[in-house]
Amino acid sequence: MRLALDLLLVLCGLVSLTLYFRGARRAGARWYEQLAFALGWATILYALLSKLDVLSDILFSAHMTQHELLMVIAAPLLVAGHPFAAGLHGLPQRPRAHAIALARRIRSPWRALTHPIVVLIVHAVALWMWHIPVLFEAALANELIHAVQHLMFFVTAALFWWSIIHGRYGKVGYGIAVFFVFAMMMHTSVLGVLLTFANRLWYPSYAAHSDHALEDQRLAGLIMWIPAGLIFLLVALALFAAWLGESERRARISTLSLLLCVLLLTACEPNPKRIRTEAEQLTGGNADRGKKAIRHYGCGSCHTIPGIPGANTTVGPSLEKLRMRNYLAGRLDNTADNLIQWIRHPRHVDPKTAMPEMAVTERDGRDIAAYLYTLQ
Repeated sequence: MRLALDLLLVLCGLVSLTLYFRGARRAGARWYEQLAFALGWATILYALLSKLDVLSDILFSAHMTQHELLMVIAAPLLVAGHPFAAGLHGLPQRPRAHAIALARRIRSPWRALTHPIVVLIVHAVALWMWHIPVLFEAALANELIHAVQHLMFFVTAALFWWSIIHGRYGKVGYGIAVFFVFAMMMHTSVLGVLLTFANRLWYPSYAAHSDHALEDQRLAGLIMWIPAGLIFLLVALALFAAWLGESERRARISTLSLLLCVLLLTACEPNPKRIRTEAEQLTGGNADRGKKAIRHYGCGSCHTIPGIPGANTTVGPSLEKLRMRNYLAGRLDNTADNLIQWIRHPRHVDPKTAMPEMAVTERDGRDIAAYLYTLQ
């Protein structure tokens, strides 16, 4: 059974890495995102296929190290690599179309599942449940149950990190993200403290392999409490620093953006010709050419764009009334230069975005921006 599970893990790793690196360039993945994804899989394979896995049957501290590698190292590294965007681009054309259609259908359930409160509770339940002695002992006695335990630890941790890195709080709500990371640190640390100061052995199976099983259990508790807690603390501090920087950045509104907002608010009846003229003057582009460029680059496969046939999807945000927004992508002041930069090089602006690099030329970028600024 262990050999079959190990072969299945290796096969999953090979398929995942092949799809990812096949589509990474097409999806615009940065070099450090690709490195993070590769290191994530390397961590999984080390945790589950090295001598550490053999030691985990004998020492609880080795078993705990496995769990922390999966939850605190491998999970965030894989998530940071934007696996879905690169993986989709790595699929052949027909499976990719089916996968995109499926992604559209499950978008709402996925957003609900990856809400930070939901994943925090789900991960806490999985973590504490599997440390109940009867379930932990069952995992030690049965390889299939053991694999399910590891899978639940990894998947629930990955969902948590996804909600922090890519979810609704990861970009514009750093302060809320800090709270959830501290909450995660606290409940895992409490479990580590309980193991560290326990006066009896929680899992008798380890006593058969060592005369110092209780001391080893306390070491396992320290591993969960101190090193893992330190990683959570560093992440929380980084998010807090980003929160302060984001607050300062949002306090600065460009003169051009403010002028545009005033013009829009004071215009009682927007004149399409006047709006088009202003949009083309701001961007230096041509709205008619922009409409054709949008169809050429396939922007309508992800966005709802008025005036573009078939552009009614919800993979990305709707681009209706774009000229009336204060911010682009939740972080950029809505200026013509920023919009053109975002259209041409989204990964340079926000390395975490799922929006791919499409090799948009400068002229096409200006034309697309001109058309988007005409939308009402």
